[in-house]
Amino acid sequence: KKIYPNTVHRWCKWHVLKKVKETLGPLYTKKCDFQAEFHKVVNHMLTEEEFETAWDALLDKYNLRGHNYMTQIYETRHKWAKPYFRGVFCAKLTSTQRSESANHMLKSYMPPRKPDACFCLAIHGASV
Repeated sequence: KKIYPNTVHRWCKWHVLKKVKETLGPLYTKKCDFQAEFHKVVNHMLTEEEFETAWDALLDKYNLRGHNYMTQIYETRHKWAKPYFRGVFCAKLTSTQRSESANHMLKSYMPPRKPDACFCLAIHGASV
């Protein structure tokens, strides 16, 4: 905070939500509308008011008030939910997925424990 005082720390939405399927079990299947509705709430609400209204409707429709996991992720929504980051530049990075994907791709060029110079030569050779 001293070096970059205006920096906003955002949690990776993927990591926050990765236990949805595990904790909600049969409710989170393709046979049930919950999965699509849940993803709509967490991925497509633009304002805090829309998010809050849609979240409440989801909890009521699927009788999830008091559900530990849903309560936990709701209480931390200010750290991961899109509407709470309006006006914050994130370079369209909403999770670590892109960096993890890039790491995987880069590892295919370079074996572990090789110096950076070898990496640069490998990349240069690949782009020529």
